Amino acid sequence: MRRDDMIPELRDVAVWPSVNIDVLDAAELARFRTRERALRAYLGGASMAYCAREHGVTRQELYRLLARCLSGHPDGRIWGFRALLAQQRVRGYQRRAPVATSGGQGGAAGALSQLFTQYPTIQEHIDALYLRRKKHRAVHEPRITRQSIHRQFLHLCRDVGIPETAWPFYAEEQGRRSLGDYLRALDQRHMVESVRAAAARQLGTGDPSTRDPVLRPYQRVQFDGHRVDAFFTIEMPSPLGGTVEQVLERFWLLALYDVATDNILGYAVSLSPEYSAQDVLRCMENALRPWTPRTLTIPNLKYPDGGGLPSGLFPECAWACWDELSYDNAMANRAHLVRQRLTEGVGCAIIAGPPATPERRGALERFFGILEEHGFHRTPNTVGSHPKDPRRRDPEAAAERWHITYDEFLQLMDVMVARWNSAPHEGIGFRTPLEALQHYLEQPANWLRTVPVHAREPGHLARLTLTRRVSGNPRQGRRPYITYEHVRYHNPVLSRTPGLIGKTLTLTVNPADIRNIRAALPDGSDLGILTAHGVWGRTPHSLEVRRAIFRLRRRRELFWSQADDPIDVYLTYLSTKGQKHKRARNRWKKTHEAAARAAPDEAVEASALSEPATRNAEPPTTPPSPIVVQPTGLKALVY
Repeated sequence: MRRDDMIPELRDVAVWPSVNIDVLDAAELARFRTRERALRAYLGGASMAYCAREHGVTRQELYRLLARCLSGHPDGRIWGFRALLAQQRVRGYQRRAPVATSGGQGGAAGALSQLFTQYPTIQEHIDALYLRRKKHRAVHEPRITRQSIHRQFLHLCRDVGIPETAWPFYAEEQGRRSLGDYLRALDQRHMVESVRAAAARQLGTGDPSTRDPVLRPYQRVQFDGHRVDAFFTIEMPSPLGGTVEQVLERFWLLALYDVATDNILGYAVSLSPEYSAQDVLRCMENALRPWTPRTLTIPNLKYPDGGGLPSGLFPECAWACWDELSYDNAMANRAHLVRQRLTEGVGCAIIAGPPATPERRGALERFFGILEEHGFHRTPNTVGSHPKDPRRRDPEAAAERWHITYDEFLQLMDVMVARWNSAPHEGIGFRTPLEALQHYLEQPANWLRTVPVHAREPGHLARLTLTRRVSGNPRQGRRPYITYEHVRYHNPVLSRTPGLIGKTLTLTVNPADIRNIRAALPDGSDLGILTAHGVWGRTPHSLEVRRAIFRLRRRRELFWSQADDPIDVYLTYLSTKGQKHKRARNRWKKTHEAAARAAPDEAVEASALSEPATRNAEPPTTPPSPIVVQPTGLKALVY
C-alpha cells in the first residue's frame, strides 16, 4: 500500500483509532512509538530514505505496517494505530497448502476459509441463511438452527463437486465445529444483520417484565388454546337405522383470562383438528356476551353459589372490552381477520408472543393444568398427560363403556369454569377472582369500556366485509342478483331494480350463518338483507360448511339433485364416513352446533341488547347473587 493510493480521508491520521499508551510496558512503548513516528512522517510527505534513516523502518516494513493499519477491523472501522501493537492478528489464518484427501485426523486448520475462497458461492449462501438476507428471493425458515445450516453446507459442498474423500466429509464432525466458529464470527462482523436475524428466529421473545404493570381488571387479558386430554362420545345416525355411539377426535378448548383478577372471562370449544380464526373470534364474543348457565343433566352436578362468569354476574361486565390482548403466534391468532376485528371491534392492543413458550402466559397455562389435574385426568376416559401415563387405560373404550358424551363435557366445563372463578386463589390474597373483580367495581369512578349497542348482534365480531358485482339480464328473463360462494342472493328491492346491474355492492357476511347477508349500495345506502336462493336460504349453515360441500362436489364425492337439501346430503355423507373416521364425526357434530347457533333464538330477551348498568343508574330489582367463598378451594373443581 502506497500513500498515493490512499483516499484523502484515510491520510488524516487524526481520525485513526488510537492506542492507550499508559498500559504499555517500556519495551512495547518504544517499539510502538518508533513505528508510529515512521508512519506519521511518511503520510506527512517524508521520503522513504528519511523514514529509514531517522526511524529505522525499511521500505518493505513501512508498506507492510501501512497495509495492516488500513485493514478492516471487526468493529467496522480500520485497525489504525492498533495494528502497530505486538501480537495483533489483523487477518485470519489463510491456509495455502491443500487439505489432505485422506481420512486422517488433524492437519486441517484453515480448511473452511480455504474452501470459501475456492467456492465463494457456498460462503454467500451460508451468510444469507444465517443472516436471513433476501437474496435470490430465498424463503428462509422462521427459526433455522445451526444444525440445519450445517446440513445445507454439506449439500452445497456436494453440489459443487467436492468428493466424499475430501474435507469436510472425511472429518469426524464433517466441519461442524469450524462452521460454528465461522457463524460466531459473523455475529461480530455483521452485528446489525445478526441482531435482526436473531430477533426473527426468536419471534419476539421479549422480556414480559418490561411491560406496564397490571393494576385493574380488563387491562390485560391472555388467550390460548389447549387440547383436552380426554375422549368423548356422540350419538350419530347409523346407516342401518337408528343411532350409534361414536368416539370423537380430541378437540380444543380456547379460553380468555383476566390477568389482574384471575377470572376466566369466556371460553369456546373447537372441534376442528386445529382451531381457526373464526374459533378465536367466537371465544372473544363469548367473553363479551352476557353469560347464562347451562341446563345441567348430570346427577349431583351443580354450579357453586355465586359462581359463574363475570359477564353474567355483574351488569358492568356485560359487553366489557379489554385494553390489551396477549397470545402466541399461532396461525389462527395471526390471521388478518382476528387482528382487524380485535383492534376495531374491541379496541384493544395486541401483544403477540412466540408459540411453544407457555411461560409467557403462565397464569392461563396454570388454569389449563389445574383443569386437567382436578378435572379430566380424574375421569376414566382421560389420555393422561403423556403416552406412558398410568392413568391412560384405553380411554376410547372407557368413553363408550361409561357413555361419557360431548354434551356432558360442555356441562362439566361450564361448572368447572364457574368453580375456578369462585374459588380462593393465593395470588390475589386468597380471595376469589369474582371477589377481586367486585371489589374493583365497587370503587368510585371505576368503569369499563363496553361494545356499542349496534355492534352486539350475534356474529358481529367475526363478520366479513367484501364486494360483489350485480349480475342479471332483463331481456333474457334474469332479474338482478349477486353470487356468493356458488349461490345466488337477492331480495325484492334488488330484483326490481335493473339499474343496479353492473354495480358493485358491499356485503356484510356473518360466517356462522350465510343464509342471509346484508348489502349496501356504492354510496353506502342500505339495500337490505339478501337471501340465498332455494334451500340454501332455509337450512342454517356456516361458511365453512358450504365451502366443504362444494369442495366435496368438485372431488365428485358428493352429489345432490335439485329436490335435495345439500346440507342434509352433507350430514348423511359425514355420518356414513364417521362410522370409521373420528374427524368426520367431529365435522358432523360441528355442523350441527353451527346450525343450532345460527337458528333464531326466540328466548333472547331485549335486555341483552341494552346498555349495561352504570354507577349512576338505579340498582336492578334483582341483585346479583352474593359471592360466596368455597371452603374446599381449588381441589373442589369436580364433584
